[in-house]
Amino acid sequence: MITDDQLDIWGKHLLEKLEKGDEQERLYLQFAKELKGRLDKNKDAIICVSGERGLGKSSFSVNTCLLLRQLGVKFTTSHIFYGETERDSAINTYRSSQFSAFSFDEMIDFAYSRDAMTRQSKMLIKTLTKSRKLNNITFLNIPRFRALDPGIRNEVVHFWCDIVWRSDAEDRDKQFALVALLSKDRNPITTDPWGLDDSRLMKKRIYDAGNHLKFLKKLRSFVCVMRFPPLPKVLEDYYESLSIKSLMTEETNNEKNLTNIKDSANI
Repeated sequence: MITDDQLDIWGKHLLEKLEKGDEQERLYLQFAKELKGRLDKNKDAIICVSGERGLGKSSFSVNTCLLLRQLGVKFTTSHIFYGETERDSAINTYRSSQFSAFSFDEMIDFAYSRDAMTRQSKMLIKTLTKSRKLNNITFLNIPRFRALDPGIRNEVVHFWCDIVWRSDAEDRDKQFALVALLSKDRNPITTDPWGLDDSRLMKKRIYDAGNHLKFLKKLRSFVCVMRFPPLPKVLEDYYESLSIKSLMTEETNNEKNLTNIKDSANI
């Protein structure tokens, strides 16, 4: 059981580390303060965090939530949701919260259009778009930003954070990761607020060079590169337990569905 006191200790340590850190770490702290500023202006913030598995999407999202807690935003471990089986719980908690930070991991059928989404996914998206008066800060962790439905990507998401690299240092205190921050064009008449269409001609050349960050810097929505540390080990283990629980629950549900199908076939 992770207590609020532990969250405060970790958040305070992270805040002090970033205040004394290099430029990329200070930019990360500045981003957290900008998110808090949106709440102060009676706005919400939806951040899409993308990247390959294991690079640190969850670490970035939850670390930022710890920072936001230090800045006065409500956040507890009950605001961390992992997996499709927690969608209904996430929706209910989200609707009853205000001026809070949330981390949603693998909870939306991002690889499909909205027409192909499950009922729960559609409900979660509707909750995010219709509950802006709640002034919440929401992190949506997904593998690929481009796979997100264009309507959701262009209308719902405010910031895109793409994890580009993670160090492999054995010493945990020396571990860190780099994330590119992108902010969409606020021009109301543009049909490509992230500048993704502009990148198509250069995509092959850049990726052949193996330079993901250079590719992102070519986008007109690119803002800066930020640096963040790993989660505290206890919180990392807690997140891993959520992943395992989600997998076990999903397997159990699949077995029940298969049994129901077999029973129906025998009727």
